[in-house]
Amino acid sequence: MGKYATHYTDAELKAITEQWLKDKKRIDADPTFEYYLDKDREYGRHLNNKNLQLLFRHTSRLYWNGIVRSDFLLHPREKSFIPKVYEKIKEDGYYTRSKETEKKIRVWSAHACSRQTRPKQS
Repeated sequence: MGKYATHYTDAELKAITEQWLKDKKRIDADPTFEYYLDKDREYGRHLNNKNLQLLFRHTSRLYWNGIVRSDFLLHPREKSFIPKVYEKIKEDGYYTRSKETEKKIRVWSAHACSRQTRPKQS
């Protein structure tokens, strides 16, 4: 499939996963990235494309600040969905076979992040 295909091919998914597992193993072994924020930042740099990098950056922020530390106020749907997306990307190097679905979830997670940092109206 071409550059603008709506889904990853099996060969693309296999290549993405293989490269991701190599990069993840190297990052996990490096003591420079022991702190979770440093590790997640480095993970994001090694994801396959900009869409995945942004998706991981947003879900990582929501996961650590909204789920783990409860600093963010999240909707119940977000509380159940964010850990799934975060763990799936960390495990496989991609979220879903559909590039369109990844983009929709990236945009949704970006809105969730911006909602947390928006100044309060008085």
